[in-house]
Amino acid sequence: MPTDTSTRKIVVACPCLNEANRAVEAITSLLDDKRAADFDILLLDGGSTDGTQEEVRAAFGDRVEIVHNVHRLQAHAMNMAAGIAIERGAEFLVRADLHARYPSDFISKLCATAQKTNANSVVVTMRTQGGNRVQNAARFLFSTWLGNGGAHHRAEGFRGWVEHGHHALFRVEDFARVGGYDPEFAANEDAEFDLRLVRADGRIFLEDDAAIDYFPRPTLRGSFKQFFRNGRYRVWTAVKHRERLGKRQLLPMAIAPILVLSAMIALVTPWALVIPASYIALVFFLAWHGAQCARPAVPSSVWGLAALLAIVIHIGFSAGALRGLQDLYGARRAQANRLQRRDHPDLRVTLQ
Repeated sequence: MPTDTSTRKIVVACPCLNEANRAVEAITSLLDDKRAADFDILLLDGGSTDGTQEEVRAAFGDRVEIVHNVHRLQAHAMNMAAGIAIERGAEFLVRADLHARYPSDFISKLCATAQKTNANSVVVTMRTQGGNRVQNAARFLFSTWLGNGGAHHRAEGFRGWVEHGHHALFRVEDFARVGGYDPEFAANEDAEFDLRLVRADGRIFLEDDAAIDYFPRPTLRGSFKQFFRNGRYRVWTAVKHRERLGKRQLLPMAIAPILVLSAMIALVTPWALVIPASYIALVFFLAWHGAQCARPAVPSSVWGLAALLAIVIHIGFSAGALRGLQDLYGARRAQANRLQRRDHPDLRVTLQ
């Protein structure tokens, strides 16, 4: 890790793995800021093999510091960035994922919001962007209840206090005070962190004026894998904190078991196929209804693929949740108890 000290008060962390297609555009948008001279940018690379590091070096030279994240995961990357921020005396730590594009003065807006509201963390709204057919379908899907489940950070127009959102800015001392991200979480590390922050009397503010452009996975397979990981570690979060899940999590979690059980019963009673048929019909109806309410109208080629994408991510999330339960209560039953007893001393030690 870089060991030189700095008088700058903001550290911007960009965790990445194989983001050559988006890295330069994302970092360029971050630098379009009146406070650009006041922050350090760290590219925390988890071992990219697609030329991400070379692209960034060629575009920005020493302006972007490349830090090798041997553990690969985003949780490790952000904890490493927090350690560097502490070493440099930074007040704020900004997380900037590279599969996004940032508005002008993004970091200035985050800092201004943190100072005005005295929030411990500032989160932002995600505007899903299109691209290929799957991404265009995702843009429409995540603008509807079928895709966002009513999450404030997935729909524009809300600004205020929340319990979770898309991570953007942390006060360094607060990030360290609650132990940073849990490095055992390969996904859902943000929601798990927010639970600890809120329980430690931290406050999270959603700043809609700093909404980012988010680029979703370009394939159905990629979307399935993403939501499988989310479902798996969402269960880890719930078990670790003995948390009751809401309808937005429970409904998709139940889909895979219901579909599998229906298929098994259908071997004896074909009428059981009514259940999966009804689910598919309901998803397509909700997608069609959302398309009818949208302005301008959404063509059938988009909302039809959006319905299919919704089924894919529902099943992926549900299958991931089942895998999470297997992780914690399967052959290694002690895993659940160990996870619930986990503390986060790493960053606290750094502060001592």
